[in-house]
Amino acid sequence: MGRARKFFGPGLGRALIARDKGCSFTDCTIPAMWCEAHHSDPWSVSGRTRISNGVLLCGHHHDLVEQGNWTIDMRRGIPWFIPPPYVDPERKPRRNRYRHVAVTTEHPSPATPAEQSANEP
Repeated sequence: MGRARKFFGPGLGRALIARDKGCSFTDCTIPAMWCEAHHSDPWSVSGRTRISNGVLLCGHHHDLVEQGNWTIDMRRGIPWFIPPPYVDPERKPRRNRYRHVAVTTEHPSPATPAEQSANEP
């Protein structure tokens, strides 16, 4: 899709639903059917329409992010939300723990060859 289309089509929408399972914003419980796709890098400033630049957000959190105080950091295609200084002076990235329990704020590192072989059946 890239820059040719501004809106996420049905295929990309299904991919966002499969990945995010609902609103991606920190601990929001709104289901995917009530969410809309949002560009983490705004389309208006050359953001591309693709899964790695999209997040599902409920209307409330979509408006909150659009106000520009929260930043979305895509890490390996997963959305992390960086709060404004008045919410968290350290601006630690946050993720929706309601749907994604076992996550950290660090970038996941690739598995070593020994770890890969240990995980194989």
